[in-house]
Amino acid sequence: MAGTRRHRRASREIRFLLLVADVYDTPEISCQLSSSERTVKTVIRNINERFQLRGRTHAAAVAVRKGLI
Repeated sequence: MAGTRRHRRASREIRFLLLVADVYDTPEISCQLSSSERTVKTVIRNINERFQLRGRTHAAAVAVRKGLI
C-alpha cells in the first residue's frame, strides 16, 4: 500500500515537473492540473526541499538530466 501511495505521489510530481519544464507559471499549472495555486506552490516547494534544489528551473533541469521527464 505504501509503495502505491509513493508511486501516485511521484506520478503527480512528474506531471507538475513536466509543466514547469514547459515554462508554465503557477496559475497555468493550477488550471491544467485542476489544483489550487497554493497546492502547486506547495508541491514545487516540497520537490525542491526533498532534493535540495534551488528553484523551479533547477528542478526542471535535474528532472530532464535524470530522465524523469
